Amino acid sequence: MPTILGLALAAAVDPQLLAIVVVMLTRPDPKRLLWACHLAGLWTNVALNVAVLLVFRNRGGIAGTTSHRLGASASWSPAQ
Repeated sequence: MPTILGLALAAAVDPQLLAIVVVMLTRPDPKRLLWACHLAGLWTNVALNVAVLLVFRNRGGIAGTTSHRLGASASWSPAQ
């Protein structure tokens, strides 16, 4: 019963990943396939993070501006 509940929770979080793992476990050499899937996901994650960092570094700021001024909403104070 705990195994079924664990799989149900995993399916609720990421059903596509669970389906991929179940298919891989039915193959003759699942350990090699699972490692390949894990490493591919890891390298994809690293590559996308580096790409995002490079884009933001080239633009100078998160919103694309280098201004250091505060906007009107940040300097507003309620009347006393």
